Formats: sequence, C-alpha cells, structure tokens
Amino acid sequence: MDSPLMAALAREVVQRGFACLRFNFRGVGESGGQFTNGEAEHQDVAAALKVMGAFPGVNRSRLAVVGHSFGASVVLGALKEMKDPKAFVFLSPPLAAVQKAPLAKDKRPKLFVVGQGDRIVPSQRLQQELQEMPGPLIFKTVERANHTYAHREQEVAHIVSDYLASAL
Repeated sequence: MDSPLMAALAREVVQRGFACLRFNFRGVGESGGQFTNGEAEHQDVAAALKVMGAFPGVNRSRLAVVGHSFGASVVLGALKEMKDPKAFVFLSPPLAAVQKAPLAKDKRPKLFVVGQGDRIVPSQRLQQELQEMPGPLIFKTVERANHTYAHREQEVAHIVSDYLASAL
C-alpha cells in the first residue's frame, strides 16, 4: 500500500512503539482475489487482525484498526464481528457507513477524523451525525485537508498516533 497517508501513518505509529500492518483489500493493487465492493472485504480485515495477533511480541490487548474512506466503511460495517480490536480510527468515513454502523452499541474508544475541505465527507455533516453517539468517541477536523489529506499526512499521522497512545 503506497498511499502517502498510510505510509506516514505507518512510520509514525512504529516510531511510537506500535506494530503496524498495512494492506490492500482483495483485488486492489497487487493483492490477489476479487474486489467485491465491500461485500467480503471485512474478511480481509479479520485475516489482517489474525496475522497481527500471531506476530511474536504483539500485545493482543492493544490491537487497533485504522481505516480510511472505503477501509473505514468496511470496518464500520463489520464492527460487531470484530472482537479483538480495543480501539478504532476512522479517517474520512462515508456518511452512509456511519449511519448504518452499530456505533451506539459499541463501547470501545473511537476516533473520527475528517478534512475540513473534504468534498466527499463533509466535516460538518459527519460531526452532526456523531453528536448524539455515546462515547468514548473523539471527533477531529484537520484544517486545509481534503479527502486524501494531501500535504497533511504527517499531521494526521500525529493525531492518530497520539490517540492510539492514549486509548491503548
């Protein structure tokens, strides 16, 4: 996975002492399999969590999942099935996925981040959607950032790593 955002995030969390695994979903990039537009990609997240939990030295009680855009949508859709993660980070999650997710029933810590200039996920609409959700939930807006956080990758990486350090 070569996105500048995920590369910056991986570097930052590793520098903070976390193990990190980043991957493409099935049928994306050089990943095998058939892309299913969200139907089966939750299985990819489950497999990634299983791999992470099996690495020597990885503390299974400190697992978290970070998803951006489509990845956030997949994680939100499978929230009930994901028992191992202790915290979640959703970067620019699609509003429809947020609306459908069982967020009110999930008591694990969550961070939602959106760019102030995100034209796909309007920050004010996401904030309104999350206002009535029970915590622990944190909402952050990144100024002058678009949907991909172009030129703001390090800022987002810092926000996420700080959050993970406090939540885990």
